[in-house]
Amino acid sequence: MPLTKLRSIPGSPTGFAGMMMLRDTTVPVVHMGVVLGLMSEYERREEWEQIVLICEFSGKTVGFLVSSVERLSYISWEDIMPPPSTGGLIQIEYVVGTILMSKLKGTLANKQAVEGNGTVAADGRATRPDPTAEEAQVAFVLDFERIVGNVLELYGDMGSELGNMGGERRDGVRVLLVEDSPLIRKQTNKALSAAGITVIEAGDGQEAWDKIEELRQEADAQKESIFTRVDLVLSDIEMPRMDGYTLTYNIKHDPVLRVLPVLLHSSITNDSMISRATEVEADGFIPKCDPKELADQLKKYL
Repeated sequence: MPLTKLRSIPGSPTGFAGMMMLRDTTVPVVHMGVVLGLMSEYERREEWEQIVLICEFSGKTVGFLVSSVERLSYISWEDIMPPPSTGGLIQIEYVVGTILMSKLKGTLANKQAVEGNGTVAADGRATRPDPTAEEAQVAFVLDFERIVGNVLELYGDMGSELGNMGGERRDGVRVLLVEDSPLIRKQTNKALSAAGITVIEAGDGQEAWDKIEELRQEADAQKESIFTRVDLVLSDIEMPRMDGYTLTYNIKHDPVLRVLPVLLHSSITNDSMISRATEVEADGFIPKCDPKELADQLKKYL
């Protein structure tokens, strides 16, 4: 949408552009050009002051200031390649993967944007200028959760709220935490550990499934149950290689693992996602980084 008037906040973090009004609601706006290192926070460029993308993270609305919109695309994690070792034009810490422009099947909004300087596209990507054909061009896939967490400190310290789960510690309980965002994984691990829970980490669904198989083999070798190794799975949904839905389906259709509680959480909550979680027989669906809801669900199954 076109950018309306921004109200700057003195002393705000680098990359925080200010606040804007959206249907009588105040929305924080992140300046993607500054966050990605494409320009200084003191620079003013007309092309970066016209378009803002409105997104929702964990029930909170956030705006992202961009220079242009190239196209809207729905992409599959199967098409995403590992991130580069260096970021070139942008801050590499926010890059979780790359994808060939030829894989982006969507409505082209502005062909000129492909040749622009560090264009941030509407589906959370920043393109690198490349004079070659589109088939050879690469788009960066960005970790918006980490960007929002760093700039707005949106997720805070969940441990202070989850803490010891209302005075009821869970010492000895083992939770497999499946999350591709390093920021969310770190915060959630810290919160669970504060309640005495032992956390096993996995960066995506495939890694989680491999860990479950390893734990099963360890248990079998000791003639023990797999449930002496893991008590619950807490998984993100959108992840590379294997998403949370597929992981849940695999667990719930295994004759032994099917009784293992699986909680899915996501920054995006809508009826279709909740319905899909129910279809794959997840035991619960939680808005990401909601410590109260997480504590309630953990007490129910642990």
